[in-house]
Amino acid sequence: MPAAEPGRETLPSNDGWGSVPTAALPQGTTGGSAASSARTVTVTNRKELIAALAWPDATPKLIYVKGTIDANVDEAGNPLNCKDYYRPDPATGELYAPFAFLAMYDPAGPFGKDKREPNGGQENARAASHAAQEARVHIRVPANTTLFGLADATIIGAWLDIAPDITSGNQPMNVIVRNLSIEDTADCFPEWSPSDGATGNWNSSYDSISIRNSTNVWIDHNRFADVRTRDESQPTWFGHRYQVHDGLLDITHESDYVTVSWNQFVSHDKTMLIGNSTRRPRTSENCASRCITTCSKTSGNACRACATAACTCTTIYTRSTAALATIRAGAWDSSRASTRKTITSS
Repeated sequence: MPAAEPGRETLPSNDGWGSVPTAALPQGTTGGSAASSARTVTVTNRKELIAALAWPDATPKLIYVKGTIDANVDEAGNPLNCKDYYRPDPATGELYAPFAFLAMYDPAGPFGKDKREPNGGQENARAASHAAQEARVHIRVPANTTLFGLADATIIGAWLDIAPDITSGNQPMNVIVRNLSIEDTADCFPEWSPSDGATGNWNSSYDSISIRNSTNVWIDHNRFADVRTRDESQPTWFGHRYQVHDGLLDITHESDYVTVSWNQFVSHDKTMLIGNSTRRPRTSENCASRCITTCSKTSGNACRACATAACTCTTIYTRSTAALATIRAGAWDSSRASTRKTITSS
């Protein structure tokens, strides 16, 4: 492949924390730039994407995404909607039904008035339905991978999960995700949590991209948006908006050496979380998201949790639309920053 092939571009030196050389990756974040011709592929649907990623194979791979890929499809590529994921309670065979769930756990009813967490019957069926959807939309991205969008490449409904098979500490993942539009990552079966806040809340599970227990990741020139599943289109149940979204891009669980550059976040409430939670104690697991650089644009009512840092050494650059439009992919020019905020927490 020609040296100028855009998908083989690596994160330039001094281009945010993700470019820092480490013992494991002396050239910083290189993704799948060294992929052989056999591992350089173009994918156009979910099945091809899963095959190309080949989790957990860490062989360098360069994956070009072409057209629109919907994660909510069956093995034959047929579209799936929320009803297609309805499953029964494994113990009783009772099928999940939204209005039966609402009737069972209404805070004003006999079960909900004591703020007891939902269990049994419809809650078991909801959990089984949730697992059925997760099996389709949860897409794991292995180490040494570049995902690069061609033209207007779009991934709909997916949770791209950059994480090794560990739950503490971190490992070099060396992943690059560039030039993609990632839309409508939506949980059909959010959990009702009556003890979340004074009057409870709906909590969903899937991020558009999650980075967990990982180092050396570059997320660049992507567009994250809710288009078909915007919050204002959702019903209000139990006095709260039925929240089918979680984060657009969350960097948690001790992740380190990450650069998030020139992305656009549109029409979303919980945009980005760095560190596990601003409400949790400053433990190693919560706070060791150490070195993150973000330089992105939010618009269209993208608001709460915009680059919320739980506790980390984080450099955040907020750019104007004009500056964003003039910078080529991958270029880092701190002189163009209209606002710079460095957060350092012990």
